[in-house]
Amino acid sequence: MAGRRSMFLPLAVLVLIAPMASSSIWVEEVPNGGFDAEGKWAPSVESDIHWKWWTHWSRDKDSNSIDDRLEWLIEQPEEVKRDWWRRAPEGHARIFVDYDHHPTDADISALESLGVEVTFRFGYLNTVSATSPVSSILDENGIRSLSGVVMIEDLGLAETNMHEAVPNMAVDTVWNDFGLDGTGSVIAILDTGVRGDHEGLNDMDDDPFTCIDDPPDPDPLDPEPQPIPSDCDPKIIAFFDAVFTDDEQDPSTSYDSGTHGTHVAGIAAGSGGGQTDPGTGLRYVGAAPGAYLINILGCWP
Repeated sequence: MAGRRSMFLPLAVLVLIAPMASSSIWVEEVPNGGFDAEGKWAPSVESDIHWKWWTHWSRDKDSNSIDDRLEWLIEQPEEVKRDWWRRAPEGHARIFVDYDHHPTDADISALESLGVEVTFRFGYLNTVSATSPVSSILDENGIRSLSGVVMIEDLGLAETNMHEAVPNMAVDTVWNDFGLDGTGSVIAILDTGVRGDHEGLNDMDDDPFTCIDDPPDPDPLDPEPQPIPSDCDPKIIAFFDAVFTDDEQDPSTSYDSGTHGTHVAGIAAGSGGGQTDPGTGLRYVGAAPGAYLINILGCWP
């Protein structure tokens, strides 16, 4: 009898411990993402912090996966829509299509089959920008029926407006009344980088021969031309690469791994060199054109 009891005790302990042991078995977590239009798994490229943002987004109060502002715009008179989506054909809207995964070629093909023109594919967002027939937005069998689509947002009118932004925000009043244009200040741009060869960012006065008393007159027939002296008033005075080399670089090698950083730098301190508004001839000048820039390459597409 004692022998049976001694055998029963280890068995009872094993029965109690087994569920605990099995509950601690490590299971590999499935990364965030979803299935594309071909039913293949595709990962998300966005931060885990914002995962499933569409389930509690304040601009989709009716939870129909259409941006409330976009719905409001679609209901407006035709002249309002034509002005807002002036870069789109009649009956179309400019939109962002958001996915739970990074859109694949199959997803793009699925959109195109609905008459949607994809205008940009983002490298670091689960999103594409597009021009779409309004019917493909509203139809339940349209864009929202595609695998992985979680939201359709309004893109609206995206165009260069710094020539209008400066007076609209009274920035020019600050320039004229207080003499404050950023001179003596330094602005650090932590972004995708800054193009050092952009005409509005390469120097302070848009004159490539500043401080050069005798500008060269290159001979186009010279097989071994002398190098043109570099400008002496560069706008970008420091460049740190925190992505690829994790080290300080020569400011003259400043570059943009995408486009966003250069855009931001132009808003902040663009000198106005280069392209002008085709309608008015006004220059695209930043808020502080007298400021220097530091390029901190901190992200890339």
